[in-house]
Amino acid sequence: MFKDKVNHVLTDRIIEGQFDRVVIISASEEELIKSVIGDSIAEYDVIANRIPAYFNDSKVKTAERTGLSVSEDQHSEEFRTCYGAEKVRRLLDLFPNCSDYGIIVYTDSFSDQPLIEIADEAYLVKGAQITQIKAGAQQQTNRPEQL
Repeated sequence: MFKDKVNHVLTDRIIEGQFDRVVIISASEEELIKSVIGDSIAEYDVIANRIPAYFNDSKVKTAERTGLSVSEDQHSEEFRTCYGAEKVRRLLDLFPNCSDYGIIVYTDSFSDQPLIEIADEAYLVKGAQITQIKAGAQQQTNRPEQL
């Protein structure tokens, strides 16, 4: 059902890049991400929301129109959505030494600015178009000086 949502231009670029590790960080639900990606990328980690872990029948309000139920206290310590600076916090929790390696971020939103800030390189993805929005230090030093 979701396989047609995979951005093959992006997944092909990731596969061609032969990265040591691919980490998909999303505000979407973890199992949804895994369903969409499937085997498009051979090996990857997912940092995302885990809805079933945080919501149960006693704490959930029905949200028929949205298809997603949320609790009254969704912003408590119990549940922090994987968004903005929370994405960086979760990345560092899982990979505390990730800054020792080159970090390349592919994003479809500037709400990922905290990830872009810690990245060595960053790319904005809009459909099949991938635009570099942050150059790595090596790339920056090879640029001609601008007057």
